[in-house]
Amino acid sequence: MIKVIPLKYYDGGSMTQAFAFGGSRDAAKCEDVKYGSSLQNFLIDDGKEVILSDTGLPNEAPDMGSDPSMPLSMGKKIATFKEAFEATGYKVEDVTKIVVTHKHEDHTGELRMFPNAKIYIAEKEADDMGLTGDNVVRVKFTDGAYKNFPESQRITDSLVMIKAVGHTFGNSISILEDKENDLYYMFQGDVTYCDAALQNNELSIVFDDKDEARKTLTRVREFIRENRTIYCSTHCPEGYLNVEQKKIMQLENIIDPTSIHNMGYGLYVLTTQADGFDNGCIINTAMQVTSRPLQIAVCVNKANKTNELIKKSKKFNLSVLTQDSAFEIYKHFGFQSGKDIDKFETFSEARRAPNGIFYISKDTNSFICCDVKQVIEFETHTMFVGEVVSAECLNGLPSVTYEFYQNNIKPKPQIPNKKGWICKTCGYFHEGDELPDDFICPICKHGVEDFQKV
Repeated sequence: MIKVIPLKYYDGGSMTQAFAFGGSRDAAKCEDVKYGSSLQNFLIDDGKEVILSDTGLPNEAPDMGSDPSMPLSMGKKIATFKEAFEATGYKVEDVTKIVVTHKHEDHTGELRMFPNAKIYIAEKEADDMGLTGDNVVRVKFTDGAYKNFPESQRITDSLVMIKAVGHTFGNSISILEDKENDLYYMFQGDVTYCDAALQNNELSIVFDDKDEARKTLTRVREFIRENRTIYCSTHCPEGYLNVEQKKIMQLENIIDPTSIHNMGYGLYVLTTQADGFDNGCIINTAMQVTSRPLQIAVCVNKANKTNELIKKSKKFNLSVLTQDSAFEIYKHFGFQSGKDIDKFETFSEARRAPNGIFYISKDTNSFICCDVKQVIEFETHTMFVGEVVSAECLNGLPSVTYEFYQNNIKPKPQIPNKKGWICKTCGYFHEGDELPDDFICPICKHGVEDFQKV
């Protein structure tokens, strides 16, 4: 029976998306989100031999500390490599082989602990490290193709080393075959720094050869699609969780919410009036749907007072915000509810349009007045399709996009010195270790996908 045991010695850290995805995604398009960081290597017991995949930092290496402001923070040191190894119950003399993914110190720092074990390492990496000794096996990948990988070398009956250049010029991965359970364990070193990068097909900022790193990542993803694979990462907590939970990596139907942000969105103040009450809210979903007749569609959260009033009045106005708009207008119409206050009681920068509904006269470049012709209900939102009855251009200022708002108008959230979750849209802070799956921000009405753990 095959056993795989993570050797954990740092945990609770973080890495920015710009670090984890920055090798292939432009920094300006990276979200201000963080992924978990840790540090672990792996022990393999295949029933015949005890094998290590990498050997961690030197035992005497100073604590790297936890600094969340850094692109990559390892987190809290919970053990030295020696302590993590001893916690498994195995002894140094039990280890017969060490398979090295690449030359970096956090993967080779304690090779010296195992003088009697065979060290399998790509020839290029061995040369770069100056490794000598009868126990060093310079792997040349002479066994031909393995699955979709062009070059490989079998180390044991169940373990194969794969040439996987990119992160370093001699980088490799190893694949453990658990035939009894139709499983593969992939020990990938630093092909990706977190599982999110694998799932989103992104490279980290650390590589020697970007073109080869891309080829390697493509092959890794192809292999995982075709084979039930437990993905064993070095630098994120999913690395040990996947092993402990025997979690099969899924690449199909993965939804990266940041990909939706690459779509073009404007920002608008949607206004209406019913039963003598005026109200408005910020929306980012509005589009022209036909030209004859001229119709536009807007989507409004069902929790918004504006949604309720449009259903009564069958009318709405859309004011198009500009790049010169101040954050105050987003706060006024987006971060408070018409269920609690009259938003127009103290707001003076509004005028009545021909249909009697307010439009916003400052920080906008045009307004459009519509009569509702169709209502389509979704689970959380309502789409109103309106026929344009009047419209006016106020000036030639450029319209704001959601991306421009995020980068240039919206202040960066102030993160409290507490554990909790912060809304990336409005900055609302929810204290606590867990955030319910159905949680809705009480300020901006966004769901859990727009919250970041802090």
